[in-house]
Amino acid sequence: MKLNISIFFFTIGTTFARRNPFTVIKRAKQLKLLMSVKDGSFLDHTDSLDPTIDWGTSTEFGDVDIEYGVRAAISKKEGSERIAWGKALLDNGNGWKVSAKGEMDVNLRSSAEFELDVLNEEFDFSAGIDATISKDDGLNLKYAELEKTANTNILDREGLFGIKPRYDFVEEKSDIEISYESEAVSLSIVASQEERSLKLSRQMGNFMPYFRDAKYSLVASDKQDISFEYERKIDEDGSVTASFRPNDHAEIEWKDNGWIASAKAKLDGMTPLEPEVRIKKDISF
Repeated sequence: MKLNISIFFFTIGTTFARRNPFTVIKRAKQLKLLMSVKDGSFLDHTDSLDPTIDWGTSTEFGDVDIEYGVRAAISKKEGSERIAWGKALLDNGNGWKVSAKGEMDVNLRSSAEFELDVLNEEFDFSAGIDATISKDDGLNLKYAELEKTANTNILDREGLFGIKPRYDFVEEKSDIEISYESEAVSLSIVASQEERSLKLSRQMGNFMPYFRDAKYSLVASDKQDISFEYERKIDEDGSVTASFRPNDHAEIEWKDNGWIASAKAKLDGMTPLEPEVRIKKDISF
């Protein structure tokens, strides 16, 4: 059985993600150092290291919060990443927020990735567009989504109902997601012309170790076998997540005090194939 192991050492500040485009994030200088072990042996010489500098800062210009930075691999190997990025966030104070983010590969400088998001908190409505702008082809839309949410009170339980239509311009495919979430239960239905899926989750209460405060999910699809997911928050800095689909894959991730250990493997029935283990340490300063 082949086993791949990767060990990551990171010294980082806070992270930047598009998951919430309306959050202004103060970033610190960052240095990432990567060292890999594969098939039980270190890669040769400098190929074992893949250091990356990730730096960013933020400022204000009137009512606009601005962030910008660079993410660049120190290595001169072909394909090494050299990304310059910027983000602007406008809150007009009347319920509307607008976020715009752009990234450019400075190795190519022929195109830029662009994201635009609009949020109205009063109407619980948001819209997002991803696009590419290039010198040769101009503006090309890649992805668009709308989302409307509403508070509910079903059987005297407070919850949140959401509907989200989406369109992928690259694949020329569309789908719609309908969701409901309360303190104990969440339900998500995604439907397209090609596939329909359902995810049902249940938050457990305070009983029995490893069952306490855990969320169990079942994912069913008309294209794939049923899969199972497990999530449990250990403490403020720790969590365990796992997923399993027979004849497909098994994954587990453990976070504790800045350490992240993960393992995944393909499955032949219940037999793991080509397992891979990763260990990472985050140190903020």
